[in-house]
Amino acid sequence: MGGASTAPRVTLSSADVKKLMDVAMRMQRAGQKSHPKYQQIVALLRQYQQQQQQTQTQTQMPPLDVAANPFMQHKTMLFSEKQLEYLHNQIRAYKALCHSMDTAITQAKQLSAAGLNVPMDPNAMDTQPPLPVALEPPALELLTPKWTRAARNLLYIGPNYLDGDLIGIENKGNLAFGPFNVCTPWLGVNDVALKMRYMHTLQQFLTSSLEKMESHTEELDENEQRTLRDLRCVLLQQKLRRRVAKAHTTRLALLGEPSAVDRKSFRRRRPVSRVELQGDEREKRKKSVAMEKKRRADHQMYLKAILNHSREFFAYHKNVKAQVSKSAKAVKGFIDQRTSKIEREEDRQEKLRLKALKANDMEAYGKLVA
Repeated sequence: MGGASTAPRVTLSSADVKKLMDVAMRMQRAGQKSHPKYQQIVALLRQYQQQQQQTQTQTQMPPLDVAANPFMQHKTMLFSEKQLEYLHNQIRAYKALCHSMDTAITQAKQLSAAGLNVPMDPNAMDTQPPLPVALEPPALELLTPKWTRAARNLLYIGPNYLDGDLIGIENKGNLAFGPFNVCTPWLGVNDVALKMRYMHTLQQFLTSSLEKMESHTEELDENEQRTLRDLRCVLLQQKLRRRVAKAHTTRLALLGEPSAVDRKSFRRRRPVSRVELQGDEREKRKKSVAMEKKRRADHQMYLKAILNHSREFFAYHKNVKAQVSKSAKAVKGFIDQRTSKIEREEDRQEKLRLKALKANDMEAYGKLVA
């Protein structure tokens, strides 16, 4: 147990871990769980998992944008968490606006049919609101908005005739675009026309507001700067949505599934002959067989590389162990040789002292003793 705890930890990369997992899965399918190599691979994978858990607990995970773009790691975040939450709420409200517009237009038509729609004067927008009129419960239910920006704590910067929950959309459309006549490009009143005009005008207003705020960036306070960032984000999202929609329709058209009716896609084609079909099938079969052979050859090369690596690993450690034992033997022989040499020198001195003592040569004996 002591030797296992003091063994050095192996540092694995993600590529090594993937290779080890593939080898472990193959050995598991082959029923080789009792093989020592399988146990060693499982131990290495557990060690890697423990290291990853320790690093995750020690270091805090970076934000998603920093993980996607490491060059933003040392920069300050453009949006705070509260601003991002606000933008997400604004996007959800924008989607709710698109989904609930048909219902709002239907309610507005019901109100106009009931005679409860009071026309709005463009010159009287900034004046005091009219006095409240007592309404019946059905009309009151129609006038009650299904959702409001105040309930979602959302900010609206726009003209007054485009604010609200789209109740009375016909009057707001007349205030925004003017009355319908023969000269206008909108010749008929329908739900789609009202929706498109409303959305187009809202986008035009957002773009003009962004240009106006960008021309006075030095004079903006904190709230106006936050609104400027929100405008940029919303317009960027609209631009990205248009790009995604265009790329999606283009891809569908390339795959033979056009989003709109295309005359070229419904032309009658000449049927392919059986000989051409057989030739195509033969070519496909040859290509699939060649790809399968290449895959098996690559797999064999991968297995051989793993075996060669294991052989080189064990041979290296065996060579290191032999070199260490050889060095230990050489050191032990050197120490024993020095010890025996000292002992022989002491024996020789002792013999000389005894010889001088027997010869009664006190002068020589004194020199040997000193």
